[in-house]
Amino acid sequence: RHGMNHSDEDAKLHQMIAAATKNRIIAKLIPIIQHSVSLAIEITNQELSESSIMYHNQIVEAITRRDPRGARSAMMAHMGENRLYVLKEIERKKRF
Repeated sequence: RHGMNHSDEDAKLHQMIAAATKNRIIAKLIPIIQHSVSLAIEITNQELSESSIMYHNQIVEAITRRDPRGARSAMMAHMGENRLYVLKEIERKKRF
């Protein structure tokens, strides 16, 4: 929120969530996820940061409550919104 680079903290959050799943496949996907996040940040000029903070908070709160449905719902909403925004940005940039 203060215009600072938060990619290291974002990476830590993703790593912690992956570790919490105890799913070895998810843990192995972290480098791919981080690369995708970096690309999304580049494509959107960091315009999704406020949205990401909100969804990350919802995900962490659900995990803290031991609410897998809530965590999954927040994660799906987060990924869906990011996907739509990135697709719109790609289309917008194609026009120029």
